[in-house]
Amino acid sequence: MKTGAAIAHIAQLARLGLPSRSVVPEMLGALANVVPSHFCMFMWTDAQGRPEDFHLPWIVPEAIEANSRLLAGNDGFGSLIRMGLSAAEACRMPEFQRSPFYNECCLPYGIGHGFDVPIRDGGAMRGMLVATREPKTPLFSRREGDLLRSVAPAFTHALAADHVVRAERFAPHGERAVLTVDAEGDVVEAGEGHEALLKAALDARFGAGFSASAFYAAARDLFRPLVAARQAVTSFDTRHGRITIRLYPAAMPAAGRRGGGAGHMFALIERRHPLALQAAIGVARLELSTREREVARHIVLGHPPQQVMREVGIGAHTLHDYRRRIYRRLAISSREELAARVLAG
Repeated sequence: MKTGAAIAHIAQLARLGLPSRSVVPEMLGALANVVPSHFCMFMWTDAQGRPEDFHLPWIVPEAIEANSRLLAGNDGFGSLIRMGLSAAEACRMPEFQRSPFYNECCLPYGIGHGFDVPIRDGGAMRGMLVATREPKTPLFSRREGDLLRSVAPAFTHALAADHVVRAERFAPHGERAVLTVDAEGDVVEAGEGHEALLKAALDARFGAGFSASAFYAAARDLFRPLVAARQAVTSFDTRHGRITIRLYPAAMPAAGRRGGGAGHMFALIERRHPLALQAAIGVARLELSTREREVARHIVLGHPPQQVMREVGIGAHTLHDYRRRIYRRLAISSREELAARVLAG
């Protein structure tokens, strides 16, 4: 994705008015396309800058627990940050590579250095945008730093939506992961990506008191009544999307294999994103101009022409021309075909 398109996509996501935990992962994904890095992460903070929650490309409960503990402590890196240094500045200090934070939270995961951008609402700290790179790789350039700083207002706007209550419709498809749970609801085996979906299902936050044992204990409390009642399907909404859990009896395994046993169940967890978010993600993949993508998103969501004209800032004839151009470029002829293309899981 080109830089201009990525920045426009990030701004569009921020304007959706959805909870920040729904849109921030996709915003980070768009940002990673234009600022090469090991990974981009976001940290929600309280007004004093203390960590409250994280979004990482993967979730390693033990690492997040150590991250929160060490940032709150007095090790070298935490002290440098509290002195007012940015992560980019702190990473250049000799204390950084000697710190427990570097050795427990960076080195094991291939992180050599980083660049951070504080996200503020007025004078209050609301979050931290962080990009990292592997050891012995080039530091972030001035241009890359300016680009990371330029998207800070979009992240501030996304966080502001957390105070707005709005109805959400959900897309027909979503992410999935399969776990095996025993008769007590304990997770005995889990597939790739299960941590992120469990976090969403538990609506969990990773603060300074977070621990991996508490995380899986909460999962047991979630699954135990479902397994006991043999409740085949249950759905509920969180800030992260609509969660659906389906239970299936686990077949007895062959000798020596894990994943089955008396009372064991397969738990399929699915997270469906808000329809507005899925539409924004889907149109970003289309070979259209930025303005055409915005019009296509409104068409998929079924917004009336007056709303589209007002929000995009165009007239009726221009809207008609955009619609005709979009359909011609995508070789389709109806809103239903456009929606199917955009919302395909």
